Amino acid sequence: MALPQYEADRVYLTSGTGWADAVSVGAVAGDNDALLLTKSDQLPQATSAALSALDPSEVIIVGGRNAVAGGITAEVRAAAPGAAVTRVAGADRYETAAELAAEYGDLTGNVVVATGADFADALSAGQLGDPLLLTHPGHLTQATATALSDASSVTIIGGHLAVSSKTEHQLLDVLGR
Repeated sequence: MALPQYEADRVYLTSGTGWADAVSVGAVAGDNDALLLTKSDQLPQATSAALSALDPSEVIIVGGRNAVAGGITAEVRAAAPGAAVTRVAGADRYETAAELAAEYGDLTGNVVVATGADFADALSAGQLGDPLLLTHPGHLTQATATALSDASSVTIIGGHLAVSSKTEHQLLDVLGR
């Protein structure tokens, strides 16, 4: 099967078996960026072919080594030899989302917050154009609170079962409101 002729300046590579890292990418990816999925311990042939065809200048592996094993880096370099390969990861999905937003988003304007317990709300937030942070439904995670320290506003996606009233009040406290 021949791939369409596309180019990408930057490729984000996330686990294809989990959703948290991929939805976080959706909020920071630019028009000439691509999101590709991988197995945790092996770069699929289709992903390798897509990397070669896209010929990016940069590949960002998103997620810790449990999500995307360290050995994937060598496979990525072989598939995209001209690309700089880096990793953005935290200790968990909340820290990874915060690190990604800090590195590739603008955390001084509006920031979107959604539950890290399920994907639907976070997935719907990706097209808003604002960085996405994940939080625990029942309390504001430290990584998210820290990332919000310079935000001018927050948009919460989801109802109170997804982001509790307690978490909402904690968000307002971080913003000084």
